[in-house]
Amino acid sequence: MVRSNFDAVASFSDALLSFISGLPCSVALLPPALFEILGESVTPEILDKALFRLGFRDTSPVSSGIGELTANLVAEAARRSDVSLLFSACPQIRKIAAEEYPRASSCFSSALPPADRVAMRVRETHPDATLFFLSPCS
Repeated sequence: MVRSNFDAVASFSDALLSFISGLPCSVALLPPALFEILGESVTPEILDKALFRLGFRDTSPVSSGIGELTANLVAEAARRSDVSLLFSACPQIRKIAAEEYPRASSCFSSALPPADRVAMRVRETHPDATLFFLSPCS
């Protein structure tokens, strides 16, 4: 059993390496939650080195989009002072909220999540890049 799991992981790793090495440019988007899952011993520098060894050409922290998001949320809250403003970076949370609480869906902010903002920024410098959002979310 352990050996077959190891073989499956090795097979997946080989397939991933083959796929990434065939891309003109691959960029990993790294959300802060990923580091919480990996633990304190895995620093951004360590993860960058590992991803570069796998064939990624670049990495970009999703947290770099948070400042812009905050400014947009503050501006939107000022414009929409008649409602309580809701925001979630998780598209699944937004979908569930809209299905379960349809009246609240009008209260959701139209601001783009940090990952989307960072992806747009990466596209400006690497238009041919394949982006990978490495998230602990399922």
